[in-house]
Amino acid sequence: MQHRFEPATPALRLLSIATLLLATTGAIAQSGLDIGLGGDVETRCTIDGASAADADFSNRDDGSVSFDLYCNTEMSFSLTSLNGGLLNEARTSGGDAAQAYLHTYSATLSLRNAGFERTFTSGELADTVVVDVGGGVIFADVGRIDIRVDETLADGYSGRYTDRISVSVFPSLATALN
Repeated sequence: MQHRFEPATPALRLLSIATLLLATTGAIAQSGLDIGLGGDVETRCTIDGASAADADFSNRDDGSVSFDLYCNTEMSFSLTSLNGGLLNEARTSGGDAAQAYLHTYSATLSLRNAGFERTFTSGELADTVVVDVGGGVIFADVGRIDIRVDETLADGYSGRYTDRISVSVFPSLATALN
């Protein structure tokens, strides 16, 4: 019995060439391109709008100040009261005696979109209070501080009563430590 060799069909030849190429790929020179992608976004936490606002409590016992803020990372606030309450300017010295001329209040910090709200007494704000908002990155929001005087000024000694609350926003301490 004699074997007869038949020429390969075109499909069989193509399959043979593909198998040969796959088997020798390590020996074939290759050329490629790696593309690196990236970018940096600086951390930004700001209170936009006026850098100062005033609330007059001569004839009322509550008031509020609103502000726009932006933070592209988790954020924290610090709040500090200059006097720890509304202090009669004419009676600012005298240690314990000055306390008789001090009208205390509560201040509520709230962020509309974040659903955040915290209340502090003016005495607590006499020492800087730091509040971590938590809950992720909020980006743009409207902040508000509502102030309610514990006793109306009209019931106190005559004179001008003042205090200054300093508010700062900055990247969350928890985020900064990571």
